[in-house]
Amino acid sequence: MEELLETLYSGIINVRDWDVFCKKLAITLKANSVLILSINSQINKSRYSASCGISKEFQQVLFKYLPNDDPRINLAQSNPAVVQIFNPSNNKIFSSSLIYREVFQAELIAYHLALCITIDQFEDLFIIVDRKITEPPFNDEDIAIINRLKSHIARAVKIHKKNALNEKYIRAGLHYLKHQPVGSIIADTDSRVFYLNNYAKLLLEKKDGLVIINNYIYHGNISNSKLLSDVIDLNIDGSQENLTTLSRNSSAKPYLVNIKPFKTRRTPFQSQYQCKNMTNIFIIDPDIELNSSIKVLKKIFGLTTSEAKVASSLTKSCHLKNTELELHITVNTAKTHLKNIFRKMNVNNQIELVKLITTSYLWTSTK
Repeated sequence: MEELLETLYSGIINVRDWDVFCKKLAITLKANSVLILSINSQINKSRYSASCGISKEFQQVLFKYLPNDDPRINLAQSNPAVVQIFNPSNNKIFSSSLIYREVFQAELIAYHLALCITIDQFEDLFIIVDRKITEPPFNDEDIAIINRLKSHIARAVKIHKKNALNEKYIRAGLHYLKHQPVGSIIADTDSRVFYLNNYAKLLLEKKDGLVIINNYIYHGNISNSKLLSDVIDLNIDGSQENLTTLSRNSSAKPYLVNIKPFKTRRTPFQSQYQCKNMTNIFIIDPDIELNSSIKVLKKIFGLTTSEAKVASSLTKSCHLKNTELELHITVNTAKTHLKNIFRKMNVNNQIELVKLITTSYLWTSTK
C-alpha cells in the first residue's frame, strides 16, 4: 500500500505516473484493467485520465458511449463514495445497454468494481476496475482496499488540479522575468540555482562578482569565492530602501541586489530537501544603461511626456545637468519637471527617484 500511495502522489508532479498507479492498483486488486476518468457535470462529458490493461479498440467503444450509456458510472454516481460491485448475477443492469454487453463478452470481462469520488461541485472522478471471467469475483477485501485509497485519490487529484493551474501562472511569470532588464535568479536558501533570466546570464558570463559552480551561486570569482548564502541572508525580504550591494573587480560600482524570499509547499512523500524555501534574487548592474519606458512611467505614475523623459534620463545619470543637455531643456524647465516628478512619484530626492525606477522591474522595459 505504501508503494501504491507513493506512486499516486508522484502523479501530482508527473501525469505519466497516473498510468503507473493504475498498473500497480491492478496488481494489488489482481485485476485485468483499471480506468480512471473524470466527468464534468456542467457539460456532461467524460475526460480521460489514466488506464491500464484496456485495448485501444475497447477504449474507443467506451468513450463513444460514456458517460450516459455506462450503467456502472450511472449507478456509482447515484451513490458517491460507495464502492459498487457488478457480478454476472447482477448483469441485468446492462440490459439497457446492449453495446456494453457485447463489448464485455468479447473481452471476456465479467466482474466490475466502480467508485465515484466527488472532487468539487462540477467534477466527479470514477475508478472502474475489471476482471475477466477466469478470475474470482470482487469481494469485501477489494472494497476495503479501495476505501483506504479513495481519500488519498481525491486529495491527489485536487492538488494536481491546483498545481496544473499554478504551473500556468509559473510559466507565464518565468516568461515575463526572462525578458526583464534586471537580473532574476531563483535559488533556494542554500544558494542552489533553479532559474536564471537573460539579464542574469549576461552578468554571470563575466564571472566577476557572481559565479555559478556546480549549480550553486557564489560571490567572487572562480579563484576566490563564497557561497552567496554566506554573504547575504537569503531568508530576509529586501526593500527598495534597503538594497544589498555586491562588490566586483571589474567596476567601482557594485551590483545592487534585492532579495525576495517565498515559501514552497511540501507534498506527501516529498523529502525535506525538495521543499526548501526559495528566493528570487534581483540584481542590477549600474554600468548597464536602463531605458525606462516613457509610456509605462506615464501610465503608472501619471507623468506628462516631458516629465517621463526627464525621469527616464535620470536613470542613466543622476546628474540633472546631463539630463538638461540630453533633452535640450533649460535649468529652470528641468527643475520644474523634477519638482512635479517628486510629487507624483512620492520621493524626496533624485537618489530615491532613480532607485524607485531602477529597482522596480515591473516598471522598466527594454523596448
